Amino acid sequence: MDAGTGLFESVLRDMQSSPAAPTRSGGVTARDLLVLLKSAAAGPDASAAELARGLEIPAADVSLGLERGRRVGLVDAAKRRIQTEEFLEFCEHGLRFVFPAEVIGPGRVLPFDPAVPRAAATDARLKELFKHVDALRGGERRARSTALRELRELLREYRLA
Repeated sequence: MDAGTGLFESVLRDMQSSPAAPTRSGGVTARDLLVLLKSAAAGPDASAAELARGLEIPAADVSLGLERGRRVGLVDAAKRRIQTEEFLEFCEHGLRFVFPAEVIGPGRVLPFDPAVPRAAATDARLKELFKHVDALRGGERRARSTALRELRELLREYRLA
């Protein structure tokens, strides 16, 4: 087995482990994406505890997600804000490869994290972000382009851009 195959298998194992488990590669997990989206929907003044309550996940998962987001350049630690342009770049170029959509019916995809349906049911802003993220995960080129444009507008509206 060559080094590239070993790294790929390592990343796959990380993605299949606990949603908040530390990754060997230092990259973000599906749970981290959930935390970053909730942080975007809630705004920079939301505390980790508030994010955890809103997502109904442990505060430790939120802290780990924000820290991994900071390490990969998606979160500005000093301002506690999503780095909008970097986040959009990740969404545009990375989501469909790192968190590909699994179609489960007409117009339905499997959530990238088990907490997504519960979180979407209680937060309209977050639900709207999920809709665009899902289009970026598995939509056709035109749908991805539209989703990216609308995601950018939402992030600006939420005072992140």
